Amino acid sequence: MSPPGPVETPFFDRIGTRQAAIGAKLATPELVVTTALRAFDRDRGYVVPGRGSLGMAHLMPRRPRKLLALIGRRVTRQVADALTPSPGRG
Repeated sequence: MSPPGPVETPFFDRIGTRQAAIGAKLATPELVVTTALRAFDRDRGYVVPGRGSLGMAHLMPRRPRKLLALIGRRVTRQVADALTPSPGRG
């Protein structure tokens, strides 16, 4: 199974921000589990939960590594910035 992307779990509440999802629509745990169980019943070795994730799952490995590194850096920085208190807030 391909990673489902952001899933609606207590994780985002725990870290104190929903920006970790990068504005993406969160999949429900039920969707992820249902998709995985259907694939298991059909003896499929690869499944991607949600149509939006399908394109990303197939396109990301075909992108240049430098581009993926830049995207990862930007995403990580956005999350880190959201979690780091500014000098006046903390």
